[in-house]
Amino acid sequence: RYERILPAESGEATDTLVQMNLTIYPTEHTLLYDTVCEGTHYTAHNFNLIANKSMVVPVRYTSVNGCDSLVELHLHVLPTTYADTTIYACTEYTFRNQVYHHDIILTDTLPNAAGCDSIRTTAISSTRLSDSCVSISKVRMESISLPKKSNRNGSSEA
Repeated sequence: RYERILPAESGEATDTLVQMNLTIYPTEHTLLYDTVCEGTHYTAHNFNLIANKSMVVPVRYTSVNGCDSLVELHLHVLPTTYADTTIYACTEYTFRNQVYHHDIILTDTLPNAAGCDSIRTTAISSTRLSDSCVSISKVRMESISLPKKSNRNGSSEA
C-alpha cells in the first residue's frame, strides 16, 4: 500500500491524501525437461519443433495477470545409431534365408537400447568372379599341410 499527502496549493484549504494499492506479481519461470529420439516432431507443452539435437528453447508468454511468464524447455535428444556392413561374396550369398546373386543394399530400422531408431545397412557385393574365387579357394585348401608332431616317445604323427 502506498500513501502520500500532497500539500494544499495556494488557495486550497486542505491537503490531499493519495492512496494506492499496488500488487506486484513475480515473473513466472517454468523449467521443463524432456528426452526424445532424434528426428521426433515435438509438440508437447505447446511447442512445435523437430528435435535434431539437444537444445534449450525459451518461450515468453503473458500470464493471466498481464506479467511476463518464461517457459524454458530443456530437450535432450537421443541420437539415431547407424551400423554399416559390407559382405563380399564370390558367387551367391545367402542372407536371412534369401539367396542373392547380385549386388544389393539392404536397410533395416530397428529399435536401439534407448528405444530410438537404429539403422543397419548391409551391402552385399557379389563380384561374379567365380573362377578366380574358386581357384583361390582351391589353392588355399591344397596348400595347407599339417606339421608333423612328435609325441613323448619320439615318433612322428601326422
